[in-house]
Amino acid sequence: MGKKGGYIILPFSLNTIIMGKTLANIVDSIIEYVSGFQVTDDNKFDKDIIADKVHDVRINLIYDELQSKGYIDDGYYVLTRCIKIIKEDMICDEEDECANIDLGIWTAEIPTLIERVGWANIKYLGTVNFTKSFTRKSLSGLLAMSGNRYTYDKPAYTLIANNKLMFKNVDCQEVINMLCLPKIPTQVCDWNDDTPYPVPDAFKLELIVKKDIFASLGIPADEFNNTKHDMLVQQPKKTGDDEE
Repeated sequence: MGKKGGYIILPFSLNTIIMGKTLANIVDSIIEYVSGFQVTDDNKFDKDIIADKVHDVRINLIYDELQSKGYIDDGYYVLTRCIKIIKEDMICDEEDECANIDLGIWTAEIPTLIERVGWANIKYLGTVNFTKSFTRKSLSGLLAMSGNRYTYDKPAYTLIANNKLMFKNVDCQEVINMLCLPKIPTQVCDWNDDTPYPVPDAFKLELIVKKDIFASLGIPADEFNNTKHDMLVQQPKKTGDDEE
């Protein structure tokens, strides 16, 4: 992440985030495809279930890429600009004993992030104009900052339980930006139905979901690999003998 003229140059392409299929597009595409193969009248494809499967496959793709390549494609990250920081108040049994104590701690609630990728689950966290990136630390490192003459006044944060941020030295900040890897992208605070789904290769993701659905329905792999999308897998019809 480089700097130019006091501004941070983000190491990701906005085109990757701006362009792409929405979650609804992906789910509809999957349902349209698999519905052309099999199915009895009793088999219905629930959009919420398909969407959950899409989220799960995305997580696996991210982890596999990190393991095989050592990095994660920028297209998996979600940029959210509406994370609100709240100052934590000191709670005391005897008010007089701690009236002058300032914890200097702020927190923010966020959607649960992908844990398996470690600190790669946050690529940027800082000011809304991208002029300052906060330093990520362990919990113990954050709490020990006040004793370090070099870092005691620097903005820093730590991630707790993958869904809560704790900060120090962010007195003037009310809202921050974060580029992250949420488990369920649709849970970020500024998500809407027109937001492109964060995956660099939607076709690959759809292909994996389709294969998983076909496997659960007992459809052979060679049927799935047939490129004639209009081919239907005929279901055996009951005869009078079958009903007896």
